[in-house]
Amino acid sequence: MEETEVKDVEHVRMDEGTVVGKEGFYRVGKDTDGRWWLLRPDGRPFVYKGCCAVCDGVPPQGDKPGNDYWYTWHRTYVGEGADRRFCLDSFRVLDDLGFNAFGMWCYLRNPASGHEQMGWPYIAYLHAREAYPAGTIRSGMLTIDAFDPAWERAFDTKAAQLCAGHRDNTNLLGYFTDNEPFWGQPFQKLNPGDKMPEEFQGRTWQKDPRSRPHRWGIDSLEGRQAGTMLQAFLALPPERAGHQAAWQFVLERHGGSVAQAAADWGETFGSVGEFREKGATGMVLNSVAYGRDHDAFTRKYMEQYYRVTGSALRRHDPNHLRLGVRHAADWNVHGAAVLGHYPSVREHVDVMSMNTYSDWPREAVDGYAQHFDMPILIGEFSWGGWIWEGQKYPPEWENDHEGWLQNEGCRRLARMFAHPQVVGYTWFKWYGGPDREKTAYAVVTDNLEVNRFNARMFRRVHPALEDVHAGTIAPEAV
Repeated sequence: MEETEVKDVEHVRMDEGTVVGKEGFYRVGKDTDGRWWLLRPDGRPFVYKGCCAVCDGVPPQGDKPGNDYWYTWHRTYVGEGADRRFCLDSFRVLDDLGFNAFGMWCYLRNPASGHEQMGWPYIAYLHAREAYPAGTIRSGMLTIDAFDPAWERAFDTKAAQLCAGHRDNTNLLGYFTDNEPFWGQPFQKLNPGDKMPEEFQGRTWQKDPRSRPHRWGIDSLEGRQAGTMLQAFLALPPERAGHQAAWQFVLERHGGSVAQAAADWGETFGSVGEFREKGATGMVLNSVAYGRDHDAFTRKYMEQYYRVTGSALRRHDPNHLRLGVRHAADWNVHGAAVLGHYPSVREHVDVMSMNTYSDWPREAVDGYAQHFDMPILIGEFSWGGWIWEGQKYPPEWENDHEGWLQNEGCRRLARMFAHPQVVGYTWFKWYGGPDREKTAYAVVTDNLEVNRFNARMFRRVHPALEDVHAGTIAPEAV
């Protein structure tokens, strides 16, 4: 194993055989202790500490007014050079608080900001659904018909246009291809008082039991959960490419017979038309046999989705990382069928991305990471939602929720960075909230004042994250 010592991060030696990416641009790889790191263009390892939505807020739309921050921003930054002044001001604030990167949706309507030349890593975004809105599937899901040749052509065209402006910029970290899609994977929601079923006791997600895996043929599927991926694709109009791909897949597995597929799944329909009619009147496929087909079709969908997106990005930009989909919530929303297949699509996606607002972010990462050995970038995180009326905390903190958060927020974020696969996170978000002394989802208030509550936490935790990730500082010491 060839080792390369990186001098500016103590004790870190990179295993060059694991490094992915183009030399001279941002890359990703493992150190000799098995920890994943992002690598700067000069080869130095680092952890990404970004901020989402550094921008001018939510603008008015028709009769709907903009948000409070929008009006403050546009009173503050006026005239020639406004975009650039805002960029420099926001950069100074973020730098002072220990951030080192720009996240999603930064400077959206600020074309003259110049943030792409500031020396910090930034993100580009090519939304799979927005590339071809007509290909979006919303019935029970929220995703793109990846089998549609029109979408493939549209995505390639958009990739060519987008990559032309970023391909040679060494500050670009990489490209996301979707935000919080739902790929029709079944899971079971848990209420706060529900007990985790015995077969799931002791698993990493038990401390954050908002949902658990679905058991085909045992658990019921209702509401949105009834729209599993395979059934949703089978129910598309016959002219849709996804409909044709799904039925071809099913018939190949069931002797070329619709009726045989129905019998194998424990249902009774003899034609595609009858299947659609029964689905429209409440049929929900949920047998063990259907579950096997559903999981196999999910893997087929993943292979198609990442082949199209990954190949297009690599074709038009051979230099930058492909960050894939920003998955939402806990892992059960996506399921083992999705996450367990990531190792098979690694040639088309370099980093796995997930969002979490969990009280237990390390455990949320564990839920994903149990299925693959890949670098994980946290697309959104905030402790701003941890304090709300009725929330129960440990007795020793019951009279000091904010004091509890000051300590536990920093330590739990540090624990997340002790995970060997976490290479960075993005705080959500830059603006929001009226009170600079109270916790919020924001770095600055609606009046562009630095949120002092969060600032104290950022200054405490950010300088320690590289050392925590390298194993030289314990998370409990932060």
